[in-house]
Amino acid sequence: MNRVWRDDLGSWGRVLRARHLVSAPGGMEEAGASVGREALPVLGYGCGRSYGDSPLNPDGRLVDMRRLNRFIAFDRVTGVLTCEAGVTLAEILAVVCRPEGDGGGWFLPVSPGSRFVTVGGAIANDVHGKNHHRFSTFGAHVVAFDLARSDGGVVACSALENGELFAATIGGMGLTGLILRASLRLRRVAGLAMEAEDVRFDDLAGFFALAGESEVDWEYTAAWIDCLATGAQLGRGIFSRARHVAGRSAVPPSRAPRLNWPLTLPVSLANSVSVRAFNALYLRRLGRGGRARRIGGYDGVLYPLDAIGNWNRVYGRAGFFQFQCVVPPDVAPAAIAEMLRLIAASGQGSMLSVLKTFGDLPSPGMLSFPMPGATLALDFPNKGASTRGLLAALERVTLDAGGRLYPAKDGVMTAAGFHDSNPALQRFLPHVDPAFSSAFARRVAIVPGFSTGPSSMDVDVASSSPVVAIFGAGSDIAAALARRYGERGCRLVLIGRNAEALAAQAADLSVRGAVEIDVQHADFGETRELAGVADRAWERFGRLDVAIVAYGTLPDQSAAEADGTLAEQALAINFTSPVLLLNALARRFQAQGQGAIAVISSVAGDRGRKSNHLYGAAKGGLQRYLQGLRHRLHGSGVSVLDVRPGFVSTKMTAHLNGKGPLWATPAKVAADIDAAVQRRRAVLYTPWFWAGVMAVVRLLPRFVFHRSNL
Repeated sequence: MNRVWRDDLGSWGRVLRARHLVSAPGGMEEAGASVGREALPVLGYGCGRSYGDSPLNPDGRLVDMRRLNRFIAFDRVTGVLTCEAGVTLAEILAVVCRPEGDGGGWFLPVSPGSRFVTVGGAIANDVHGKNHHRFSTFGAHVVAFDLARSDGGVVACSALENGELFAATIGGMGLTGLILRASLRLRRVAGLAMEAEDVRFDDLAGFFALAGESEVDWEYTAAWIDCLATGAQLGRGIFSRARHVAGRSAVPPSRAPRLNWPLTLPVSLANSVSVRAFNALYLRRLGRGGRARRIGGYDGVLYPLDAIGNWNRVYGRAGFFQFQCVVPPDVAPAAIAEMLRLIAASGQGSMLSVLKTFGDLPSPGMLSFPMPGATLALDFPNKGASTRGLLAALERVTLDAGGRLYPAKDGVMTAAGFHDSNPALQRFLPHVDPAFSSAFARRVAIVPGFSTGPSSMDVDVASSSPVVAIFGAGSDIAAALARRYGERGCRLVLIGRNAEALAAQAADLSVRGAVEIDVQHADFGETRELAGVADRAWERFGRLDVAIVAYGTLPDQSAAEADGTLAEQALAINFTSPVLLLNALARRFQAQGQGAIAVISSVAGDRGRKSNHLYGAAKGGLQRYLQGLRHRLHGSGVSVLDVRPGFVSTKMTAHLNGKGPLWATPAKVAADIDAAVQRRRAVLYTPWFWAGVMAVVRLLPRFVFHRSNL
């Protein structure tokens, strides 16, 4: 069996992409043999529809199960279907769940929002659907499965045979072994067609009233929420409910999407303007009556997003995060209201905002996500630190309410949050196969020997606050940036030469709202020490979300021309030093699979000028390096911003005349940098008019330019 290193597999949210050694076995025997214990950890892989990092195993092995797509047996009396683990739910619907003469037939007892998931993946994530209040989770209908373990054995698992391993594997995120085949019990429905009704409601209380009323007579329930509504309209939306219609048949949906989104856009189509416009129009689609009913196929009810292939590309190159939580019923109205207020205040709304209630039907899975209560799910375009900050705040509300997050959709959950909200975790851990790992398992420290961050015992809920490291934190622009990040509740790592000044800066930032601040001393002129500088900054909190490189010096051109040592020092601090530091940081960011790097260069690098051509040469070289770094990190989830300020009134330019329309304050430049980082821009001229000024300077013919005093 061939194994190939690939770097094109990523999360469905497109935030994380990683390098994997991938094999694609053609049968169960070959698949079982592929999980033998080796130096690299292993993980099974299905259709890759998990939004976060649970289906990925960076720098490890993936076993692509999609060729294990054979049906083995189907008992048309009991409804028990046995198939290989790579069979998709779409295949089951197309082959087994076909309408019979009376319009009825066999049907999936539980299905998630996409039919393009494998049976193995559905078990490993214990997926749920809109009918949880009637039929619990997918795992509740699994009869048995065969599990390949790294010791070479294949273990038969059911509720009666190896029952603890059976329960650990359902919802166990693929960490207990490789599911080779499974038997599940389908359910008989009197009609494959569905009656569906949409009802508009005005606020959150309206949702809970409709949910309670609908669960008695309707099998499938969920609501779309206008997550940007505030005040008396907080939680308004459209409640959707559906049920099978006896005697009415429906043709199974296609095995593949009928349409395909063709390309990845440079920016997300989901932004505050488009979301508000969409929400306003969507609320009005039911007309004045606020109610509509129809009878038809089930694909529009259960799988609306499956109509367009690769729909995740609409969120642009930066991708998106999905957040899904569940909170207990007694606190659900207050907790959901608080989350919606936070989302509306952030302006980072989602067109795909779903709210529903879970019933009290238990799953056999130890780590199954659903619990009695209400569950809220939303997509957020990845805007870097601001999005991670919002997700951290939503996690805090969830945990304070006694709820938990869904690992299959998560990309930022804290280790402490996962441990504290899953009381069966200690029961689960002994069943983890020692050869199996995933990015999620490492991140939340549940895989011994593979964790790359701090242990769960060392992390509190606040540790999910974005982490920003500022190299050269003593500069005026850097200090202004630190204030902006501190006031947003970020954790900060301040690195610079003057320890006393940095300590005073840290005290100021603590008062302004920074969650935690670490001060580190570094001499950026000591180029051999820069890798260690990067490592210490990274290791303080176990990660970085944003790295700002803000140091440099403006040499005296005449003095540098006369003294080679001064020239060498100027080139080193403005070019060699940041390049070596960035090399070390880039390796970390690339392995992490997300983040933002911003480097302050200068407009002086756009064209060499007689007044500062030594400084301009260093900054020009830095600009070319950043172009190459951006090319290297393209597709990795890491953005690289080249900041090119014009004249800024700082300590470094105090000897110049710092007044006039071309001059800017550090606060103005910091605001521009902050916005550009969030938008994942490549180049920023600040203030904005310098883009035009430098375009003219670059285009001037040489004979004209040489006669100027620029």
